[in-house]
Amino acid sequence: MSNTQLGELVAQGRTADIHAWQDDQTVVKLYHDWFLLPWIEGEAERTRELQSLDFPIPKVGELVKVNGRNGLIMERVYGENMLALLRQRPELSADLANRLADMQIQLHGLTDQPDIPLQHPKLIEKIQKATPLSDELKAALLSKLDQMPTGRSVCHGDFHPGNVVVGPDGAGDVAVDWNDCTFGNPLADVARSTILFLGGITGNETPDPTFEQQVRDCHEQYLSRYFELRGSGREEYEQWMPIVAGARLSENITALEPWLLSEAKKI
Repeated sequence: MSNTQLGELVAQGRTADIHAWQDDQTVVKLYHDWFLLPWIEGEAERTRELQSLDFPIPKVGELVKVNGRNGLIMERVYGENMLALLRQRPELSADLANRLADMQIQLHGLTDQPDIPLQHPKLIEKIQKATPLSDELKAALLSKLDQMPTGRSVCHGDFHPGNVVVGPDGAGDVAVDWNDCTFGNPLADVARSTILFLGGITGNETPDPTFEQQVRDCHEQYLSRYFELRGSGREEYEQWMPIVAGARLSENITALEPWLLSEAKKI
């Protein structure tokens, strides 16, 4: 298929570029070459499985190939992601943080098990594949993981401000990028959000101290709001942090390795 149906570049991420597609209702997510076709097929299957949930999730369409690149047609979500809004309008930080936490609490309230991967086995696989971890540290993380409660919540697995789109005029927040969703412990999902939240401002070659502090403040408010709504679990969340950091080391993000290792060693 040629690129004649491609429209403007809407967004860019680590795994794919998002382009407008055919009309104003759809986009195509064009994956980078290293993101294998079975992974894309898995993302499509998981997203379709979750579309029936009472939660704002963009609809997913067919798989396509455009100029040699694998792509996935998806419903177009209009608006700006929370991370971009935070940079543009830092005065919205507390409101964005609260909305993020409110949305994740709503997600974690979904306890009917859909056909998506279980969280514990996925974490085990990632820790085992994390080459920066020593065998001793892997064993310690896996031992601790074995002691942690499995939980029964739908977890996004990539829930951070860059993956929540605020609709026009500030309405209609939608969570995107469900490739890492699992069914498991919500506090492990919150720990993953922290790793992603803070990882986005770690290891930058061109740091922006002002924005980095805005992100940290937003993250602290997000955590405060989440645990205010939940009522408990902060201590267990802290126990999940080294486990989730160790699992993140399987994702080959070189700039983050020193920080992630330091977090994993807190086990």
